[in-house]
Amino acid sequence: MRSWVWLAMLLVACSRGESDESKPAPEPKPPVAAATDAAPGPVAVTSLAALAEPGVGKKWIRGAALAVIRPGREPELAFVGDDGRGKPLTAETRFAIGSVTKVFTSLLLADASLRGEVGLDEAASKAGKLRLPSREGKRLTLRQLSQHTSGLPRLPPLKPKSFSQPYQGYGEKELWPYLAELELERAPGAAEEYSNLGATVLGMALARRAGTDYDALVRERLLKPMALASTTMGPPTGQGLHLALGSNSRLDTTENWDLGIFAPAGAIWSSLGDMIKFAQLNLAPSGPGEKILELAQKERLGWQRRKDGVLWHNGETAGFHSFVAVDRKGGYAVVVLANTASQTVDLLGFAALDYARIQTSTFTWPEP
Repeated sequence: MRSWVWLAMLLVACSRGESDESKPAPEPKPPVAAATDAAPGPVAVTSLAALAEPGVGKKWIRGAALAVIRPGREPELAFVGDDGRGKPLTAETRFAIGSVTKVFTSLLLADASLRGEVGLDEAASKAGKLRLPSREGKRLTLRQLSQHTSGLPRLPPLKPKSFSQPYQGYGEKELWPYLAELELERAPGAAEEYSNLGATVLGMALARRAGTDYDALVRERLLKPMALASTTMGPPTGQGLHLALGSNSRLDTTENWDLGIFAPAGAIWSSLGDMIKFAQLNLAPSGPGEKILELAQKERLGWQRRKDGVLWHNGETAGFHSFVAVDRKGGYAVVVLANTASQTVDLLGFAALDYARIQTSTFTWPEP
């Protein structure tokens, strides 16, 4: 029976931020560690691969593609495990990045604000011509949707026909009546509560204001200007593309989620190469997306922020887990893309950030 030392460490790591992330459908977790379990002291780390490889050997992850970015140096890349079919992972292998999609959705908000299409504190109902709930005379705003303070719940009451596809069968005809009748438990802006529904409404409102659909909006306003050619809405199709095969925490192969209308909350797929480029753009904003990235970081749109200023986000779907962290002050960044839905990837990501900075880490993979 696996130890839950890693979970205690994860809670410590996330507590350094303003909030942690709730996953859409988390895998069952091992039992809690005993109070006598002691955290390890810092140890030297020789390479990024050496940090990640034990996770494959101890069957916490099937495979992962990782990168650390340091000032004045080429990114250090590592590939451990395989793609789920026995083939090696590469910088062009595609992974579902899950809720890291929310960062892109919030970049659309920054972009629309800079274009003068919306105001950050504009009511979402006005921006998207939507019927949305309010409380105490307060209407929820676009900023609140981005920062998870809108008061919307994590998800509406989904009724999936298949356990492997929790979002299928729930579309706009179910969503709009639900939102029209929803009574918020608290006033918008009163508290932070992670909401996949909020990110979904944000993306839909921005697309409506722009007169297009969410997929096209992301592609035209973000992916093309930032030259993220390997980043797509949903798993890409076409000959010659290398898609990783997802697995759950038991390393059983899983179906790729069809998120449908919830695409703004977690439908993007990408490669390590593209996510390195995205992290570098956030470290030193430049080019067509410079003002968008600057505004999103300044206003904490989409990102989680630790007390030390590090911006980060993670994401999990049925078979994948992703992690991105940006330390703009120090000039460091980390990307981890794994084809296993395991929250140990967050621990690995924070450990990789320590490795990038000081070549040591307190993280060790627990025994299975």
